[in-house]
Amino acid sequence: ACAPDGESDADWVDCVGGNEVGTGKRCSAACNGECCVGASGTAACSYATMCIKKDGSCNGEEACTNVANGYPRPGKPFISGPSCVGIQACSGLGLFAADVPDFVTD
Repeated sequence: ACAPDGESDADWVDCVGGNEVGTGKRCSAACNGECCVGASGTAACSYATMCIKKDGSCNGEEACTNVANGYPRPGKPFISGPSCVGIQACSGLGLFAADVPDFVTD
């Protein structure tokens, strides 16, 4: 997993291209209702490459759909807070960007 130092891996989902690293599950399934929750028929985190905390982040229709997608880069942004809540929240954050900052709210 991709948890930051001092945090439990069980509280985070490591996503690449919308799938959890190591299991191949969709990130939304790996979150088990604790993150990447979209409206019926819409997929949150569909193509995202990020480390997302199971704290309510990326909740909403098509939320975080393309976070950091489309560009090879070292590391992944951390999304926690909860952050990126609402319809299409953060859906294009870092799309095709060389560097994507962490998106964390307290």
